[in-house]
Amino acid sequence: MAGIVKTWNHKKLNINFNLTEITDLNGDFTITADSEFWEFVEGQNDTVERHLQGNSLLTATLPMMATSSQLDVFALADEADRRLGAGPFPFTVFNTDGNYKLIGTATVMSIDRPTRAKTAPSRNVTLKIVATAEFNGM
Repeated sequence: MAGIVKTWNHKKLNINFNLTEITDLNGDFTITADSEFWEFVEGQNDTVERHLQGNSLLTATLPMMATSSQLDVFALADEADRRLGAGPFPFTVFNTDGNYKLIGTATVMSIDRPTRAKTAPSRNVTLKIVATAEFNGM
């Protein structure tokens, strides 16, 4: 519809890991699906089948500020998961100013190690998400 202007406000995207709101991002938070919604197969006789994929596995990358104490939240969860099997952990993303919502559980896959640099680069935290519910909007 022409004439309609909408505003994106990154502060309206609430990210929670293990009941902690994640706010110390130093760059763009991304979520990518590990598979497409559909898989297509074309047969020798030119017929095409399509298969609905579960598509509940997602990968989230959070570029955290190098000095963030929230890195400890991820590190402690990772340690508890590896030593005690405490995971996976609750994970939610809600756009309070829009229509994206994600509810699921997360496992810490990696936390970038610090690097020596004149300015502090972000330290990426990579999570594997099993989506219980995801709404991409209309």
